[in-house]
Amino acid sequence: MGRKLEIYPSKGEHNSLWYWKEIFSPYRTIYNFFIVYAARFSPSFKLTNALLRSIGVKIGKNVSISLGVGVDIFRPDYIEIGDETIIGFNTVILTHEFLQREYRLGRVKIGKRCVIGANSLILAGVEIKDDSVVAAGSLVNKDVDGFYGGVPVRKLDKNILDKNEKKEKELKREIQNQ
Repeated sequence: MGRKLEIYPSKGEHNSLWYWKEIFSPYRTIYNFFIVYAARFSPSFKLTNALLRSIGVKIGKNVSISLGVGVDIFRPDYIEIGDETIIGFNTVILTHEFLQREYRLGRVKIGKRCVIGANSLILAGVEIKDDSVVAAGSLVNKDVDGFYGGVPVRKLDKNILDKNEKKEKELKREIQNQ
């Protein structure tokens, strides 16, 4: 299923980003920016979660948000993260897109017990279902339910890691037998 986005026309003749101050409160955006950057460098999950909750991110119990994680500064209140989820290092969660003649907003829902690998990008309007895994370095541009990875994200074989370990062991045996 496609992303769930609210689509709005640009406020004038220029690209839509040019008009961000007419769409969002500049004061709130600047405040959000400083809170997000403080959270990015916090070594404490509790402090990170408290900082992000203070700007509207809905965060469940025992969520682990790693160093460097960035959330949208325009609409952080559009982000929901379920209990026991892990968000990997340097991941970015966006709830907006500015295009030439329009801008888009979309909620991001990350379910319970999910694992989002490091350096992933989660775009506006997607849902990551409970117990899903997103491989490191992925571009999440659609809903996820299971084991996904890649750019753009696609469903992966759950057993791929076991298969790779098995191949590695076979290669080691072959080398030892030579």
